[in-house]
Amino acid sequence: MQNYNKPKIILLACFVSASGSKLVQSQLESSKEVLTIPAYPLLYFYDHWNDWTRKYKKLNSKLILNLLIKHHESLFDSRKIKGFNGLTKLGKKKNKYIKISRKKFNYFFLNYLNGKKIDRANVLEAIHFAYFKSRGNNLNKIKYYLFHIHNYEFISKYFCKDYSKFTMLLCLRGPIDQFWRRVQAHKNIEKQRYDYTDQEYIKNYNYFTMLRHFCMDFRYIGEEFYNKKVFIKFEDLKTNNIKTLKKICSKIQIKFNSNMKHPKFGGL
Repeated sequence: MQNYNKPKIILLACFVSASGSKLVQSQLESSKEVLTIPAYPLLYFYDHWNDWTRKYKKLNSKLILNLLIKHHESLFDSRKIKGFNGLTKLGKKKNKYIKISRKKFNYFFLNYLNGKKIDRANVLEAIHFAYFKSRGNNLNKIKYYLFHIHNYEFISKYFCKDYSKFTMLLCLRGPIDQFWRRVQAHKNIEKQRYDYTDQEYIKNYNYFTMLRHFCMDFRYIGEEFYNKKVFIKFEDLKTNNIKTLKKICSKIQIKFNSNMKHPKFGGL
């Protein structure tokens, strides 16, 4: 494989009562120094890796490629993800999606791993490398791969075992507003599922579940928390978007540009 610039991986995740991580990602995509796989099709990469290592005696690059195609198909076509991800209604007419050449991805993925140890870190890097090369991106001026890992739990349990030093962008939101927003969302769902008695019966259960959810990330905090991190408040993104973006760019030492004002995925 030819020599190329090897960007660092910077993590984007939610923290505690979080919101806005996809907005941050879609705005930083316009940076000429950052490349990112839209949304988070690799959300369950680590869970799947655990399954694969238990199921197969030996993992090789071709086997992993086939497993990625099976379990992470939305990497290649954003229409393939189950549930809403916002990547099937892109463009002015909201009828566009993101698709890459699977043939090109296969070539660059296998080429990257040729002669390398087959482990989580190298496979994760190979996925990013192959994705961006298959889209025709030039890596020479790229400073970061922005990995939308989404869950802080995965940073603590897995990523920090593979990388000792890294930067985290952690999105959070005022917990009180977020709590009642989720309460209302649950209510709307429960009205369609249960009668009034059952709605009242499970109300306290939902309250306690949400409180535990907001505190869960604190349970996972370990030595990785002392790595470089940038906290991003959802409220600041909404009310002082440009100022907040400039602050993020300054913290991770990339240049702000006016294109970041417009959220985009895959240039759409």
